[in-house]
Amino acid sequence: MKALGGIGVASLLVYGVIAYLIQSSAGQEVPEQPILPVLAGFCLAFLLYLLALGQLKRHLKERSESVSSTSTASRRLGTILGFAFLFRLLFLFTTPFLEVDIYRYLWDGNVVATGTSPYLFSPAEVQEAQIIQPTQGLDIAAHPPTTALNSDDTRAEALQRLARLRDSDLSLSVICSEVHYAALTSVYPPVSQAVFACAAWLTPDHASVSVHITVLKLFFLLFECIAIVCLIGLLRLAGRSGSWCLAYAWCPLPLKEFANSGHADSIAICAVLVALWILLARRSIASRVLGGICIGLAIGVKLYAIVLLPVLILMHWRKNSPDGKLAKSSASWAQKSLPAIALGMGSLLTILVVFWPMRQVILPHHASELGVIANSSETRAEGTPAPGGLPTFLSAWKINDFLFLIVSENLSPSYPEAPKAWFVQTPESIRQSVVDAMHTHFGVAKHFAPFLITRILFLGLFALLSLYFALRLLRRKQAASVDGILQACFLTLAWFWLLLPTQNPWYWLWALPLIPFAKNPAWYGLSGLLFLSYLRFHFESHWEDRSLLGLQGDWIFHYLVVWVEYLPFWIALVTIAIWRRFRSA
Repeated sequence: MKALGGIGVASLLVYGVIAYLIQSSAGQEVPEQPILPVLAGFCLAFLLYLLALGQLKRHLKERSESVSSTSTASRRLGTILGFAFLFRLLFLFTTPFLEVDIYRYLWDGNVVATGTSPYLFSPAEVQEAQIIQPTQGLDIAAHPPTTALNSDDTRAEALQRLARLRDSDLSLSVICSEVHYAALTSVYPPVSQAVFACAAWLTPDHASVSVHITVLKLFFLLFECIAIVCLIGLLRLAGRSGSWCLAYAWCPLPLKEFANSGHADSIAICAVLVALWILLARRSIASRVLGGICIGLAIGVKLYAIVLLPVLILMHWRKNSPDGKLAKSSASWAQKSLPAIALGMGSLLTILVVFWPMRQVILPHHASELGVIANSSETRAEGTPAPGGLPTFLSAWKINDFLFLIVSENLSPSYPEAPKAWFVQTPESIRQSVVDAMHTHFGVAKHFAPFLITRILFLGLFALLSLYFALRLLRRKQAASVDGILQACFLTLAWFWLLLPTQNPWYWLWALPLIPFAKNPAWYGLSGLLFLSYLRFHFESHWEDRSLLGLQGDWIFHYLVVWVEYLPFWIALVTIAIWRRFRSA
């Protein structure tokens, strides 16, 4: 345990230096940011994290939890949680590094706090809006808040309310101007918006931008702390030491993405882990309904949680006893299905309640929005509603991808403004004919066709993988194993992320809390390799006029760096899997 404490102290010093570098460069433009030193610091911290994992594994192997005294286990867990708290405290008051998503959260929260839908107007529309004085014929005070979309008058009233909000506080004006992709309405589902609004309500009036950021990050860290507590509970339910929470709590990636950058995914992660703990610790019908409600709330934060439903529903199929064992073969179909129905209904009803009031405003206003990332409100006709953030995100966002990149680039025709990817092997004639066929027969825009085809292929592949992971739970006694269930949940989330077109580093955190249940140690390496994704900013700002293997600027990242980022992981994953299969045979 002394060795673990020593690693914790060394990590604390490294994080202190990183926090100093980040805060000392606050307010500087991206080219002046210390990108390479900060990334080098996080890589060093990741090596210390791997060393801590090795020490923990060795300690638990030498002295199993069953023979360790309760005080020893408690001290070890206390050491892990104490350092995890200190790590996060170091980054809590730092400015988000190379991230701006939190400005969207802050603006949305203040919009919701006025009683206005964040899906109604884009920040760009609010920035451009001119305030009409009451003497000019529009008395804002006489109209209550509204989210209606079917009246030009109510839209005008709501826009005036937001324009006054913008001008009421210099900090809010700055926040509105800093929102990324300001021409889009909000992409974040309703439960996220409720958390943003709570933070806005609790932030003091006329607070500085840094205070706004810190208050919201405190909310995110609170959810993360609850998630860690639930993770400890899940580990113990699986018969493992709660100390394995170190695999998440000490990992540098959550520190960067939650404590520093302030991403909202910690809310969804918390809801998912709470749901899993309820479903696995309590086996009554009421607990299954409650677990379903938590999953529904997680979907209301981030849509990714919906991919767990097949695994969780099949997990409860044929279970009707309090201890979670498989139902007897003589049990009726209703007895076998009741737990799964309770879980499914709890999730479905929660999803309907959460999303129903917003059903008209989160769908695309027009099919032309699909596959287009709007960067300016000037691209729209006057009076046309701003593009919906969610449909635009689902149909156009593509960044830091690997498998998706390989397939989509091999379907994309060559364009003069983009260099040909070195890994494209499909003949130009075939790529062009595929795009032309999609455009001719289905009316799909030519620039959107490769993305859509790859999206459909990967959704089908993931559906097969998800079904495989779920059906494995019905084999033999695996359905009654907490370890098997959580392994299936991890693999479902991990492969869902691997097949996404948008592989942001913080999206990997959806699966990371369950990594102690992964059987292949190669998964641990991803959390360190993903820091290479931030090299995109370095190449965008420092290599615009320089060439590397015939590529310039961010093309170096998209066509070269992503291979360095992902290829070691894939080689390790496949090699270890083959070696274990060979050795077991």
